[in-house]
Amino acid sequence: MALLTSVFRMVHGSAMEAMEGLPGPAPVFPFGNALALMGDTPWEVCAEWGRQYGPVTLIWIFGSPALVLNGPDQIGEVLDTQRDDFYKASPTEALRPVITDDCPFICNGADWQFKRENHPFSVVDLEPWLDSQVP
Repeated sequence: MALLTSVFRMVHGSAMEAMEGLPGPAPVFPFGNALALMGDTPWEVCAEWGRQYGPVTLIWIFGSPALVLNGPDQIGEVLDTQRDDFYKASPTEALRPVITDDCPFICNGADWQFKRENHPFSVVDLEPWLDSQVP
């Protein structure tokens, strides 16, 4: 495995240098960390990386870096407080029927603002109602 990690570093060294300092599992040539996500429960793999490496984990999908966010603060930055700093491509095809184009989590800018304000979970009296549903 160490040899394949060394080969990955030789091939993608400049990209890896740009991401230096971000924690994550060692990538192996040619797949990076993609093979770890090929099982039945890739979300469990991502959760384990969060436990091992913290709220932000650098992974490699072949030669492309990707960040796995496990921390609520970091997720909040991407989806809310710094939403305009992050472009979110629609993962709709991969997540159907769990998520649709109406979901505020996969849109940007004014479209996001409109969908967030009009989302059922944004109803003003939602919290008291939820509290009355679950003891």
